[in-house]
Amino acid sequence: MILKYYGVLGSNGIGVYTNWRLVEESKPYIKNFMNKKFFIADDALKFACWGGQYSRGIRLPLDSLTLDKLELNHFYYIDELKTLLNADCSKGAFTPFYIVH
Repeated sequence: MILKYYGVLGSNGIGVYTNWRLVEESKPYIKNFMNKKFFIADDALKFACWGGQYSRGIRLPLDSLTLDKLELNHFYYIDELKTLLNADCSKGAFTPFYIVH
């Protein structure tokens, strides 16, 4: 069986899923919902990050956000991402993301 990955994004966060049923259950809580299916997990993450950045106005440090830092089948709201990414920022790894209005 080939595993599928779903890059999910909205104006209020991002996620990478392997279970379509969980995507459907999360959908009502995601503003400006958008998704795409991939066969490579990193591609799904890139879609979510870049899509969130350019079409939804969320700035994410794509090069430092990796799947080993994220739980699959979980939608990360902006506040969760800030907490996750700022923890790494304190180590001097990168500049925190920001929201473009």
